[in-house]
Amino acid sequence: MTDPAAFSARAVQRRLREIECAARTHPWDEHVYPGGWAHDHCGECQYELEHGEAPPGQTLCRRVVPDELLSRPTAQELERAAPLRRKVILRLAGLLNAFVGLWS
Repeated sequence: MTDPAAFSARAVQRRLREIECAARTHPWDEHVYPGGWAHDHCGECQYELEHGEAPPGQTLCRRVVPDELLSRPTAQELERAAPLRRKVILRLAGLLNAFVGLWS
């Protein structure tokens, strides 16, 4: 069975990659985390500025990742993971039955 803490971390990482900041439409995983750890600005904005890809006058986004994105998995995320768990359990049960059948 999946460790809830590990699943929670994966769910948070997925959310941060898939949900974009409304200011510049960059993924949240490029932004500042609450408490100031990681970096103090959006990494994607910095890349665009350094490589001449930013629109004229654009500055570094310094928005902080919302706390709700760093929380426990949502009910939808838990449901999305459930089918995989069921598939693994059914596959293991099938393998166990086949193994026991060899010795019968």
